[in-house]
Amino acid sequence: MSSFDWSTEPDGVEWAWNAAIDRVLEDPEIRSYYEFETIVLSRARLRTAMHRQPVVTRALDADTVYQQSVKHFGARRDSARQSLRQARERAEFDPLLSWAVTIALVLLFLSAPVGFPWWVNAALGSLFVILLFRSATDVQRRPNLINWLNVAWFASAFVWCAGPAVFYAFLWSRTTLPPRLTPVMRQEITRLLGPRRESLLVFRNHKGLIHAHDPQFWVSSHIEEDLKRKLDQMDGGAIAICGPRGAGKSTLLRKSCEGTLLQSVRSPNFHVVVQTPANYKPEEFLVSLFQQVCVGYLKLYGRRARGPFVFRVRAADVPRRALRYLVDLGYLVLGLAGLFFALRAPVEDLFSWVADAARATFPQLWDVVSNFFVDLWAEHPYVSRAAVVPVSLWLIVYSGIPFWLGRRRHRKLMRRHRKLIADCNSYLHLLRHTQSTSNASTLGLPGIIGITVGGSRTTGLQSRTLSYPELVDHFCDLLTRISLEEKDDAWKVFIGIDELDRLGSAEQARAFLAEVKAIFTVPGVYFVLTVSEDIGAAFVRRGMPSRDITDSSLEDVLYVGRRDLDDARQLLQQRVPGFTDPFVALVHALAGGIPRDLIRYTRKLVELRHRTGDLHLTSLAGRLLLEEIEQALSSFRVLHGELAHSPEMGPRLHTLHVVTNLARQVDVTEEHGRESFQRALSQLATPDTELSQPTDTDTAPGNWKEVASYALFALTLLEVFAHPDFTERAQQQQDFGHPDGDLDVLATIRLEMAISPGSARLMIERFRMAWDLQRHPIPRPS
Repeated sequence: MSSFDWSTEPDGVEWAWNAAIDRVLEDPEIRSYYEFETIVLSRARLRTAMHRQPVVTRALDADTVYQQSVKHFGARRDSARQSLRQARERAEFDPLLSWAVTIALVLLFLSAPVGFPWWVNAALGSLFVILLFRSATDVQRRPNLINWLNVAWFASAFVWCAGPAVFYAFLWSRTTLPPRLTPVMRQEITRLLGPRRESLLVFRNHKGLIHAHDPQFWVSSHIEEDLKRKLDQMDGGAIAICGPRGAGKSTLLRKSCEGTLLQSVRSPNFHVVVQTPANYKPEEFLVSLFQQVCVGYLKLYGRRARGPFVFRVRAADVPRRALRYLVDLGYLVLGLAGLFFALRAPVEDLFSWVADAARATFPQLWDVVSNFFVDLWAEHPYVSRAAVVPVSLWLIVYSGIPFWLGRRRHRKLMRRHRKLIADCNSYLHLLRHTQSTSNASTLGLPGIIGITVGGSRTTGLQSRTLSYPELVDHFCDLLTRISLEEKDDAWKVFIGIDELDRLGSAEQARAFLAEVKAIFTVPGVYFVLTVSEDIGAAFVRRGMPSRDITDSSLEDVLYVGRRDLDDARQLLQQRVPGFTDPFVALVHALAGGIPRDLIRYTRKLVELRHRTGDLHLTSLAGRLLLEEIEQALSSFRVLHGELAHSPEMGPRLHTLHVVTNLARQVDVTEEHGRESFQRALSQLATPDTELSQPTDTDTAPGNWKEVASYALFALTLLEVFAHPDFTERAQQQQDFGHPDGDLDVLATIRLEMAISPGSARLMIERFRMAWDLQRHPIPRPS
């Protein structure tokens, strides 16, 4: 492909283009390519590719800044330069004109600095006029004079056009052009690398992995639409979000309570989100929730809870603190005194010198400046006021005070809210403190003849802890009043109860719901809970054959499942821009489509990339899979060490030991090492039918099926992602369209292994058949 002909464009455009290319080549993402691909892709090859005819033409034609500014002023400058050259070729040397020009230059540049007398200036001026008149009246010299006047005219035009042309070209090369060339250079990199481009781990940044809980990296999905639709169809009640751990239940709960479902701007909601640790009792949970609701409502209106105590300093600490501060104060006084006596004389001399100079200079300067502005204000009222008004407005806006005054940090406290504020303070005092009051009275008569008559009475009161029914009644009453007040302002009240799946078993979660379900009936209040899959399954199976507490506690249940490959691609592109599809498929298969694990494995992959400096899918996938396989097999060895097993399991455990050590030592970048490890892992993945039946004293074979299924799954990942021709094989599989060979199936297999190793093994075999990989025997059912 031919290079672009820069002679058709104004001068300086090629320089600006090269300067912009240099800036784009310093981009970290672009630099990552040619730093490691020195043979296929280099800095020189990229620069040559960016000078191709279609690349330059397409970029310049689509750039409006170039067409309107750079090209316009550059063409005018080049036209003036060409006219100047033509006029200079027609002009001839003339001694009279040379002397005239020399005299003119002397008058312009030497007269004032040197201070010529007036008669010298008059003589030089007269001589200049005579020489010019002589050249104009001479018939033979007149055309040459006209030519030199044209030279002067075109020279002035060239200087006039050269300034804007250079300025706009420089500005274009520094600001506008580099952002436009960045995607063009990415396309050229893709063209040069071909299919290998997708197999290189290059990204712009990974801030989304560092700030995993930052809301700006959250990605909306169809699950949010379902939850928003369910909430819009309810006027309060409890709705549960269930799903596997790490599926995003807590994020969905927080977004629903904050009113940011399917939007970035918060809806007007009063919300409280509480966590549920594993050892919470229902009474303790309700007390904690009661306090957080009161504190949250006080904070909504810019109030703080009133404390009942006055903090006092112990008397024993006062002398010690006073002595310490007295010593520090002595050090400070001595230091300041030393500085005062050492610097007193120089400072006084400097002050007197500055004061004398200011007295002599500032009055004169002030008179000049003030008279100028007073005259301008009086003689040009419209111009001066038109200049002062925008400057004044800019100063007001720049101060930021109007925005600070206009921004309400808390909701405006109305008169009708004051009773609720007082009640929240009272409830906080009641829940946090125990109050005791005593009253003593004494009655007596003065002594008469040595006899004194009197009596005394003491009465004591002490607050008691609210019983659980009273606590529920007070909490529901307060929450009902808050809901009614906020409903008048078109606000909603949300209570989020997170981590209910941490209560241990499903029976403990059901018992917890049975205790606290009374608060779910508060009208106008939305309770959003995150529960385990068992609770969600029990709600779905209600009435088959019987109903449990979930049916009477919850209004609806929303299931949050794993993310498919498209959702994973969208999530990772939001968090790691530039993350290509093969790496998305790799971490998606390892994570099983669980968002939390997606982020974890992506962090490991990025850390591995920075640690090794490698970009290729084959080596990065091999290293990551070897680390995961070594950790998983080590955990299986620990598990089997705690179980009872027969002597027949010895060879299998020895094979597990060998494969685990080989995973630590093998170099996956070498083809021989990769193949040897795959053969060893293949032996581990082959099930042993003799061990399929556990004995009374042998509990290990059931877990060994998990080892064999995981080994086959890991072997499949190695053969798929660590293969040098992954991109071509994936494209062939996509063109073929076999459902069992879709890369998304690997994530399904990863989750299926937690339910049934046998079922997962069947799915792996179908996937391997679709990818034309070596099949492994499936154990026959006993």
